[in-house]
Amino acid sequence: MSRVHIFVACLLMMVCPSLVFASPILVEVLPSNPGETDTVLLDATLEWPTSGYSVFESSVTFVSDFEFEVDVIVLAPAPGSYNFQVITSEVSRIDLGLLPAGTYVYTINESQSPGHPWGGPIGPYSSGGTLSGSFEVIPEPTTLSMLALGGLMVLRRKRS
Repeated sequence: MSRVHIFVACLLMMVCPSLVFASPILVEVLPSNPGETDTVLLDATLEWPTSGYSVFESSVTFVSDFEFEVDVIVLAPAPGSYNFQVITSEVSRIDLGLLPAGTYVYTINESQSPGHPWGGPIGPYSSGGTLSGSFEVIPEPTTLSMLALGGLMVLRRKRS
């Protein structure tokens, strides 16, 4: 990128801070290797090149049994407000609850609050405002199979 392009981008961010983009940069699944008996949490870290942005709400929509979308709505700074040109970030925690075993695919979509004058995506300089990934919920052995295994071990010990 040339110096002129960098200068123009910085000038646009100072003149119109509402045009800068925000995008999910990191998604962390908690716990890191969830099982069927674990409550699954998704932490989406969003980052902005200026202050004044904040996460308003997030919602989850399951597209299929193992695929879901997370919509994160962001409040932009009020028009005419003074903002610092500093990188800020916020974590949006999404509680998915207990999930059956399987591989899950997610897409995180970010948009501004519908009441914002710019509406829609964060701005024309957005890198898309989406992030996709996947994680696996590990199957847990059932109680009956654990009891059966214990019974087999007792029988084996008696025969020895």
